[in-house]
Amino acid sequence: DLLSSKFPAGLQKFFIIVGDLIAIAVCVLIAQRGFVQMGKFIARHKMSSVSGVGFPLWPFALIMSVGYLLMAFSFVIHIIREFVGYHPALPDPDSTPAEELPEEKENLEAAKKEKKEKVRLIDSFRYLLTNKYYLMILAVYIITYCSMSIMNTAGVYFCTYVLGDAGTYGNFSMASMLPSVVGLVFVPIIVKKYGIYKTNLIGIGLSVIMAGVVVYAGYQKLVPVMLIFIVLKGLFSSPILGDLNAIISDAATYTFKKDGVHIDGTMFSCSSMGMKVGSGIGTAVAGWLLAWGKYDGAAAVQPDSALSVITLMYVLVPFIFLIAEFVVVSFLNVQKANAEFES
Repeated sequence: DLLSSKFPAGLQKFFIIVGDLIAIAVCVLIAQRGFVQMGKFIARHKMSSVSGVGFPLWPFALIMSVGYLLMAFSFVIHIIREFVGYHPALPDPDSTPAEELPEEKENLEAAKKEKKEKVRLIDSFRYLLTNKYYLMILAVYIITYCSMSIMNTAGVYFCTYVLGDAGTYGNFSMASMLPSVVGLVFVPIIVKKYGIYKTNLIGIGLSVIMAGVVVYAGYQKLVPVMLIFIVLKGLFSSPILGDLNAIISDAATYTFKKDGVHIDGTMFSCSSMGMKVGSGIGTAVAGWLLAWGKYDGAAAVQPDSALSVITLMYVLVPFIFLIAEFVVVSFLNVQKANAEFES
């Protein structure tokens, strides 16, 4: 978005269509591999539960494959809309009676007085770097995806070499993912009652406490305790995952109120950039830590140094990153900053 938004309309459409075609190919490929894997699960496990999970694996492969096919179909629809030039029309603020939306009309009139010229690329960078809330959101994305990358890399090693049972990795994966998904259902209700800032701060604070218990249980190899508190950690972490895009929108509003320019599309680049940077750093750090711990992939038994590093990566690193995220989120009260412009 940071670069393509500056291209001519025709070139923008070209890149959109090419991107959609690539996305369709990737989605279809993943769906196809998912169906193949589903067949293997059915043949191998005969639709019985797998070790440590308690559910057959083939329905998960089926759901994933169908989901990616639906995603590919949505990209096809998007390409068709680009070709026919169909874009859902947004309401025109000028057509709304002034007596119905007095505040909106005042804001519209104020916006008309701002500069009309297109924001240059170098200026967009400047506005982003001078928006402290953008930098905080970017930090949250990097911290989150760096931690996830390290933990996901270490998960299989932790179950295989530290716990001595690779089959338990299915339990840990479900305990990490499902609570976050379930928690998203309740995020709008909680945010409506307590607000975004307070909900996120309390949620991350409770996640830090849960992660602290996971650290103790991990070093003591108390698997049931680990699973329980990993579930709770994921549940309490779901608010920040669910409302982060809303915070980005509020950060864009902050730039408009402070600098008088709209860079909403550019502002949302922090999500994709934070994911990529965080995942890249996490993958690199995981490799460095494994090498530092003298991990040997060909060895059936790992040295104590490797076991110590693997445990550190899976239970201690997420705890440290959650503390860092809590510190950042404690300053991420962009809603209050926007409200102060109105006062």
